[in-house]
Amino acid sequence: MIKRLIVTIVLLISCLINIRAQVYVSSGHPQMDVVAKRAFVMGEQACIDLLITVHNSWSSVVFTNGSGPKYAPSIFDDEGNLYEGQYEHASRGIGFNYDGQTYGYQGWLKVVKDVPRKIRIMVKGIDEYATEFTSISLPYMGDASSNNEAKIVIKHLPLRRD
Repeated sequence: MIKRLIVTIVLLISCLINIRAQVYVSSGHPQMDVVAKRAFVMGEQACIDLLITVHNSWSSVVFTNGSGPKYAPSIFDDEGNLYEGQYEHASRGIGFNYDGQTYGYQGWLKVVKDVPRKIRIMVKGIDEYATEFTSISLPYMGDASSNNEAKIVIKHLPLRRD
């Protein structure tokens, strides 16, 4: 009887830990898939690798890093820090890296229907104690059209430190 109770409690605790550890990803558009591959620390910056697959006729996805909540990306860590602003100008800024280029303000990711594309989000000034990105919000436009505005949202992405 006591063994059953202990086993039940251990299983319940492990289930609660697994529920907390699940990563949530939303592309913000029904015709776009986003996979959060990894987040890791490299020096004083963190990198978030995403795979983006578009299933419509868009030729590009434009990531914005402008002013105002509509066009500004934001990232929060589990230490309560907010990362926002352009990579080049903010002490805790955000940049986009793909096709060998880093973009601090705005970047155009060329896409082909049903072909995954890799993008790396670079986060400058990462807290030395952060272990997770609790919330990531990345505004974008499909084909630079204001009719196709949306946000990629990611929650509870673990941050690996080597």
